[in-house]
Parts: sequence; structure tokens; C-alpha cells
Amino acid sequence: MTPAEEEVFVSRLLMYQDDVYAYILSLLPRRADAEEVAQQTALVLWRSRQQFDTRRDFLPWAFGIARNEVRRRLRDAGANLVSFSPAMIDELAVAAEQFSPGMTAQRDALEECLGELEATQRQFVERCYQGEGSIKSIAVEMATSPTALYLRLHRLRKVLLDCVSRKLAAGAML
Repeated sequence: MTPAEEEVFVSRLLMYQDDVYAYILSLLPRRADAEEVAQQTALVLWRSRQQFDTRRDFLPWAFGIARNEVRRRLRDAGANLVSFSPAMIDELAVAAEQFSPGMTAQRDALEECLGELEATQRQFVERCYQGEGSIKSIAVEMATSPTALYLRLHRLRKVLLDCVSRKLAAGAML
């Protein structure tokens, strides 16, 4: 691989790292497992860079490697990890690959919209979606009911959905 080809490879690796992570996260039930697999995938991609043809699309190639790493993780974890069957992993992987191009714009719009929330609102949304505690445990900590938190979360999701829709529509008009 020439220095110029390696530079192209590195730029694509960096450009698509979030897409690869999102893809892996769509195939694994726990964020911690997805993070480990994403790191391993990045290593395998780097080690396999000589085999990548810079004239081809990077993302399908990276998704193939990520899918293999997900399978390896599920096989190695065995009964310690709730998982999908290999056939279901394949179906989910194909679906994720089909939706990937539009997901980048949606994710970027969501990040912008999250940034527009008040700090306490953003922290609340992030806390609910980090998977570190249930709504019930968060409600206990906040001295409120789970129902009240679900309603609050529902309102914030609606705000975010409207914001993302506006940003995507504005981007389509450019």
C-alpha cells in the first residue's frame, strides 16, 4: 500500500467509525459489548488495510469485518451473552447496511438537536439511554414516579423528533 493509499484508508476509517459503531450496536444487545467489538473491528480493519482496494466503497467492506467480529464475540461469549441466532444476525446486518447511508445524516441531526436541549434535559435523555439503570431506578433517585419519567421522556423524544425532521428537511432542500 502506497503512502497515498494508506492516507485514503485512514481518512475513510476515521470518517466511517461512527457508522461502523452504530452498525455493531444494532447487532449486539449491550453497549459495552458493542464498544469492545468496535475496538476489535478497528484493529482488524487496520491490520487488513493491505487487502482494501481504495477504489471500492469502504463501508460495505468494514461492515463485513464488523459482522464477523460480532459473530466471534457472540460465539466466544456463549451462554454469558443474550444473543440473536446467526441467521437473525445476518438479517439485521443486511438491514443495517441498507439503512446506513441515511443514518449518518440522522445521527448528525440528532446530535445537533441534543445540543440544543437545556443541559438538564440532555443529561436526562442520555441517562435514560445509556442503559446503566432502569427508568424505575432513575425515578427512585429523582424522587418521582416511573410514569412521570416516561411522560417526560416521551415529550423530549417528540421535541427531538420534530427537530431532527426539520433539520433533515432543510438539508434535503439545499
